Amino acid sequence: MSSTIITDTDNQYSWDSIETTYDEFGQIADRLTAYDNGQYKFEIFDDGVRSRTIQ
Repeated sequence: MSSTIITDTDNQYSWDSIETTYDEFGQIADRLTAYDNGQYKFEIFDDGVRSRTIQ
């Protein structure tokens, strides 16, 4: 598995960071978004398709 992290260093968006994890086939496995207001959103993907969102 590998992952990428995008950070909003210029505060242009309503989120602070987005961490995306990929499976061994390069498809998205999950994504964690941290928002400016302190809330988080966790998205789970099956075969590259979002199947669940936890907020």
